[in-house]
Amino acid sequence: KAKGLKVKSVEHGIRLGKNLFGGEIEEEVEELTGKQVIGLIENIEITGRDELTQKIKAKVDTGATISSIDEALAVELGFVDAINFSKTILNQIPAEYRDDLIAMKKYSKDNNLEARLEEHPDISDTAIIKSGSGITYRISIPIKLNISGVILETYCTVVNRQHLDYRALIGSRDLKSFIIDPSKK
Repeated sequence: KAKGLKVKSVEHGIRLGKNLFGGEIEEEVEELTGKQVIGLIENIEITGRDELTQKIKAKVDTGATISSIDEALAVELGFVDAINFSKTILNQIPAEYRDDLIAMKKYSKDNNLEARLEEHPDISDTAIIKSGSGITYRISIPIKLNISGVILETYCTVVNRQHLDYRALIGSRDLKSFIIDPSKK
């Protein structure tokens, strides 16, 4: 494959090597491990209620435990009732609890938020998440993910991701069937 190629620089040689042999190496890794090789950004298919499906680009984030999707995407997937139900409860959390993780956990326990939210049939769990955006109390909804041909029945948290580049984030809990190659495009 490489005979007669003109290599202009080390960087060019590396790029050529990856282009010529990267697929074969990736296939060997997949064959040896039984795991798909994916990149940091992946085209995925998400299925929600009533088989409503969306194809989107998602960010792969091994630093996040639980996968999350944008609230508007959850609506498109048929979870509008669960979101509206949760908002009637979560919008009552006083502002002074929203910036303090310990206070939020205490408020949740004292007001039985988890049990109240999980009364809705589409809410499978709840989570208090501390991220770069602050502390949020989130509901989790059941979804089906198709990542590189691997189908997972899982759940993800719902949060406003409108200000972010990707409508979904795939967390480490849902990445056990994959090897992540940061250079894969």
